[in-house]
Amino acid sequence: SKATVSVLNWKGRFQARGALPPMPEQLSPKGGGRGKADRPDALQPFDGKDGSTGALSPPLQTPTIKRASRVNKKKKVLYHKIEITDDGTMEKEMVTAAKNVTACMEIRKRYQNVINGENLGYSEGGAVPSDAEFKMVDGVVYFAGQTLDCINYAKYKEDMQRMFKVVNDGPTNSVCRNRLKILDEKYAIFIALNGEVEEDQCDVKKGGGLFSQCVKVDNSVRLSTAMHAQDLVDFITEQALNHSEVVVAKSAKKDVTLRGFLDENHITEPRQLTVEGVGLHPPANKCFHRFDIFSQDLNRGGERSAKLLKLFLKRDGPYYHQLVRPILERNEKEFAAKKVCTEYKLPLFGNSRGEWRDIAKWVFENGLGNKKTNRWIMQIPRIGVIRSSPLYTGFKNNQEQLDNIFLPMWEASLRPDHPDNKQVADLLNEIGAFNVISDEAVRGQELPAFRPPDQWPWHENPPDLFFNYYVWANLVSINHLRRRNGLNTFVFRPNCGEKGLLDGLTMGYVLSSSINHGLTMERSKVLQYLFYMSQVGIVLSPLQNNGLGTVAYAENPFLKYQKRGMRMSLGTEDPLHYHYSNHALIEEYGTAAKLYKLLPVDVTEVARSSVLNSAFPDATKAAWLGLGYAAGAAGNNHDLSFVPDIRLLFREATLSHERQILIDAVTLQHAASFLAPSPRAGASSFPYSLSSPTGLPRRRSSVSTSGKLVSDEGVDFVRIQIKTPTGKAAGLGQHRNDAYAAERLADALSLRVKYIPHTDRAAFVSAATPAKGCGDEFASSTSEYEFVMKGGVFRYKKRARDPAPTRYDDEAADGYEPAGLPSLAEFKKDYLRIHDIVDDEAVKAFAHKRLEVLEHKFSLHMALNHTLEDMKDLAGGESRDFYQASKVDTHIHAAAGMTARQLLHFIQSKAAQSLDDIVEVDRATKTPVTLDTFLQRQQINPEKLTVDLLDVQADASLFERFDNFNNKYNPLGNSELRTLLLKTDNYMGGRYFAEIAKLTFAQYVRDENTYAEMRLSIYGRKPDEWAKLAAWFDTHGMSCSHNKWMVQVPRVYQIFRKLGSVTSFQDVLVNVFRPLWEVSMDPRSDPKLHHFLKHVSGFDSVDNESTPDAPLDVIPPSDWTSHRNPPYGYWMYFMWANIHALNAFRAKKGLSTFAFRPHCGESGSAEHLMHCHLTANQINHGVNLRHDPVLEYLYYLTQVGIAVSPLSNNSLFLSLQDNPFPKFFRRGLNVSLSTDDPLQFHYTQEPLIEEYSVASKTWNFTDNDMCEIARNSVRQSGFDAAKKAELIGAEYLLNSSAGNAESKTHLSDVRVAYRFEAYHNEIEAMETALQAPRFDALRCFASIDEECAWVRERRAARRQAHPEGSAVADSPKAAHDEREGLLEEENARLREEVQRLKEMHSSQGPPRPSAHAAKKLDVNALATVLSTALAPLVDRITSLEERVAHREHAHTDRAPPAAPLNAELKNVADEVMSPLLARLDAIEKNA
Repeated sequence: SKATVSVLNWKGRFQARGALPPMPEQLSPKGGGRGKADRPDALQPFDGKDGSTGALSPPLQTPTIKRASRVNKKKKVLYHKIEITDDGTMEKEMVTAAKNVTACMEIRKRYQNVINGENLGYSEGGAVPSDAEFKMVDGVVYFAGQTLDCINYAKYKEDMQRMFKVVNDGPTNSVCRNRLKILDEKYAIFIALNGEVEEDQCDVKKGGGLFSQCVKVDNSVRLSTAMHAQDLVDFITEQALNHSEVVVAKSAKKDVTLRGFLDENHITEPRQLTVEGVGLHPPANKCFHRFDIFSQDLNRGGERSAKLLKLFLKRDGPYYHQLVRPILERNEKEFAAKKVCTEYKLPLFGNSRGEWRDIAKWVFENGLGNKKTNRWIMQIPRIGVIRSSPLYTGFKNNQEQLDNIFLPMWEASLRPDHPDNKQVADLLNEIGAFNVISDEAVRGQELPAFRPPDQWPWHENPPDLFFNYYVWANLVSINHLRRRNGLNTFVFRPNCGEKGLLDGLTMGYVLSSSINHGLTMERSKVLQYLFYMSQVGIVLSPLQNNGLGTVAYAENPFLKYQKRGMRMSLGTEDPLHYHYSNHALIEEYGTAAKLYKLLPVDVTEVARSSVLNSAFPDATKAAWLGLGYAAGAAGNNHDLSFVPDIRLLFREATLSHERQILIDAVTLQHAASFLAPSPRAGASSFPYSLSSPTGLPRRRSSVSTSGKLVSDEGVDFVRIQIKTPTGKAAGLGQHRNDAYAAERLADALSLRVKYIPHTDRAAFVSAATPAKGCGDEFASSTSEYEFVMKGGVFRYKKRARDPAPTRYDDEAADGYEPAGLPSLAEFKKDYLRIHDIVDDEAVKAFAHKRLEVLEHKFSLHMALNHTLEDMKDLAGGESRDFYQASKVDTHIHAAAGMTARQLLHFIQSKAAQSLDDIVEVDRATKTPVTLDTFLQRQQINPEKLTVDLLDVQADASLFERFDNFNNKYNPLGNSELRTLLLKTDNYMGGRYFAEIAKLTFAQYVRDENTYAEMRLSIYGRKPDEWAKLAAWFDTHGMSCSHNKWMVQVPRVYQIFRKLGSVTSFQDVLVNVFRPLWEVSMDPRSDPKLHHFLKHVSGFDSVDNESTPDAPLDVIPPSDWTSHRNPPYGYWMYFMWANIHALNAFRAKKGLSTFAFRPHCGESGSAEHLMHCHLTANQINHGVNLRHDPVLEYLYYLTQVGIAVSPLSNNSLFLSLQDNPFPKFFRRGLNVSLSTDDPLQFHYTQEPLIEEYSVASKTWNFTDNDMCEIARNSVRQSGFDAAKKAELIGAEYLLNSSAGNAESKTHLSDVRVAYRFEAYHNEIEAMETALQAPRFDALRCFASIDEECAWVRERRAARRQAHPEGSAVADSPKAAHDEREGLLEEENARLREEVQRLKEMHSSQGPPRPSAHAAKKLDVNALATVLSTALAPLVDRITSLEERVAHREHAHTDRAPPAAPLNAELKNVADEVMSPLLARLDAIEKNA
């Protein structure tokens, strides 16, 4: 049976006059191009009348409505949710911006309510009689009995001025920019985590893909340019060849045929017409605001092409309807397959009263009307060229144009059955919107004082804001009329933001339901945020923008808007000019999908937005998207929209969160202002969970975890929680590949632990306690141990009674340590396993996803917490000063450690003061050679030397040319000068080199906070290299508190083998490591070397990585006798194995140990990074990690230190803009900045500061970012524990905020806590995917329990060392922790007391209303009451805090007098809280 549907009231509730009650799915949504009083066909799939009789289509069948009742019966959707804790801190700027934004949203809401009729009340009997009178009053038509009060121009001007003020407000811009950034990062995290879930929910492959099945609307396309260019040319050719005698123009003298027209315009051969020749495409080398093919100045074909196109494309011509009718019919016919609908624009000039009748007659007589897949848009052109054309001859004022546009509409709406109005009335029923197009680029937007349009002379073109208001106001009136008469209504959709000022966009936000273009909105963050918050539709045409030269396709803001959740759709605008297929909208979507790399769900979401942005009736939208489409995800019919529920849920949750932030900021600002404590240094925040307006983080003394979410409770900040779904699809393992990938990554981490064990809790203790025996190295000079080389690796054991000679063979060495050292064969096997894991596609996908989450999570953290992190005033009066933060140049070569200017000045000073220095002996005559003689022989004139002539600085010739780079080490291209100045082993014993190095050290000392780890070379060519280097160090006193030495071993075996210096690779290993074993066994054997090794922090391995490697073969070093250099992995294994064994012995004797930090990942194969994953403590460069997500993720999980040198990379292998350093940093890799070779790459006298400065300006690093990188550099460096404690704090080994000494590092505790939590939560995510705690032993950060235990032991030791009553002040941080502990105890007591009183009052007081029955509180009244009542409480609390602070200065361990304080707190609560709760009850009863 059928149900007759009727309109109940203006709210759009439907009631069936039958057995069916009204249903939620049938309710008409707000907006959408219709008023609230829908016609009786409101539930029809298509709007419009039957083509033959004009009767309304029949209503829906009852079974259809019953099926709709099942729309909301959905399965629970499981996906990763992104939640933010305590967002929207009560900062002053946030409060100001929230007030401004909400005020703008209220302005828009007021105007939209008026045009949509949502402020009216009427019944079915409210139809306006056909004989009602109407008249134009001050530019707006009103009718007798009109109940609508339209917003007048004066109020409109006032509102627009308020809007302009907000749009240009600095604080509001800053806040909106930050909120948009948050939206960007939320979306990126959502996609990274849920992209596969979305694809699973909607099979992207079925039926040709999602896009082919969903309805999409071309929201902006001109009918005159809707055809394909080649189709137009073919049509012209066909008419010229076969229908040339058709009369195309008539005149008094004679009729003009098509043939005559062509001959007159010199078109003799129609077959030769082409798209380019006719001028249908704009030239690519020019930029246009608007391309007009009818203009002979713009058309490349000139005057004849312009005339030809006017003949075929003008409405009054004989051919136009023949061109467009097939397009409309094709859309109808192909709808089932293509699902494409259109909103074609018809020009409405307003040049005569009969224009409406002419348009309607043309539409219906040529079969263009009654198309279910099309909705007409009337476009009112305000282009200067058109206004000055003969169309408007005789116009006296601007009122005439408004009369011609709107008065015929009133006539047709009031009297649709009149013969003169019937076709116009039918056309109005098919119109959805009105569009205004103007010259935004050339006309200003100033709002004039009120001046009726009939007082504006026609030759004075009023501003767009003025004209658009009158179009909108007239649409308000006519919508009111049509709504009362049960007719369709119209929406206002102007063109704005294509070029020009922002004022047009501001107007569009207030007046329109959606806009076309909006390109310039990218310049205004406020407008972007407003359009997002109000979900104003935006229709962009990227191909048109690109073709006009307005905005290049890659720079179009479409993608940015779409990701942020703005309601974006696509329109083709002018397919004739900018598209190359017959299906222009499909081409538009396809191009966007490919060039913007859109996901299938992104495309369907845009298609869904195109339906929402369209002016089709609500019933039609319901047929395309589902009856409950207006309810969002709750009413989403996935089988129609092809947008998964989780995408809509995410969009709704994000928008709801943003709106709640605005509400909280506006309504809670008063409460926040008086509940906040006084910002006193070292004081805790108020004990309730409100964000402090000062942004001061609350410090506690412990680290905890809640469930799977690891939290550093030492710091309060806005946290990002990613909630993993529970149940069968729990965790990241809901995608089966994730568990597999996590398992393989755990294998890779286990392999690294096999070679480089993680630092455990024992390392904390050993780092804070001097190593045993460090001060008594010579006590037992006669060594009890012997060492032997087995398989290229030195090992040791206790010396037997009959000592055996040192062996270098591969015989069994039972009892030698370290035991269990992996062999070369085992290393190769493990490397191949790493290689297999890295190449696994499933692991790559998983690693890429997790890296994306880490990167965007950090960016989101920065957007949420930048105020907390960048606070300039820290506790204790310190500041966030990067210059005061200690920083270490973790990768610098001593031979290039000076700058070019320093080297030049040194040469000139020696030439002026030390010409008699003997620098060498002549090999032929054996006579001494002075510096003066040396310079003359080399033809060097120091007085004329310049930095340029030295030729040591990098230039374009170095890029990917390592040979040219090595030559730059030779000043003036002279290798003998290099030997004299930059070598330790020369006739002068390296004196000049030592003096140059000391000049660099002096610069470090002057700077106070800059340190370095300079590299010196040991080649392994001769056995005495170590002795000579140690002698140079001792002779010249090269120890410096600001420098730690490292030893680099160049991988140049092939050179020494060719020279005959060595016979096998084992000789190199012996020459490098045997002297170290000998001096470690017996320091007396070489005291200078023993002393030098105390200043050596580690080993480096250097050479050109881009040289192709041979395969890694298992060949003993003694058998490697070829002239070919061993592969990189071979070098890495034997360097690591020998350093590892040596460290084991030296640690046993209480001597210093060495790190292995090779050059790796600068160029060459990714296999180098795999080798170093197993063998290196840290690496230098590492930029090639950007090519491999698995390796990059492994380096994050292992927190391997990476010393990156961007300026060096920029000259040699990788341009600065392509450097991955900022991405590494954001993702949380352990990176630092280093100079590499200041001689070549730097220009200032502070190369490390220059490196930081360039990075800061290039990648927009904050001061806090710089301080974090600096702290990383100290932690990566080889300085001893005592020095690191001096530089960055005693607990620097702790990774939580407890290990950060802000007064030393100048780094925010918020950042440290975020990194700590992000790492542990990443491990938790891996374990969730794996469903097993396998990663506990693989964490490189100490666990929470380990850190807490270490802190407890430290404090217990401190209390034991300082008995009760004595001062405890081993460090300022310890005293600070003690003070905070006392204050936290007081706050805890206060919280408990207040909670107890509240519970007691609740149990004794009158019953409170239930949540469902309670009315909404008056928030302002509540704030006033709270402010008055809590003022005494806040004063008393402040007094208690001051008492506690006064007691802190005693520095004692005595417990505070708890009983008196508790009694006083109880009195405070009794005095204040009880009456306060009573007053709250009174408010609830009366609200």
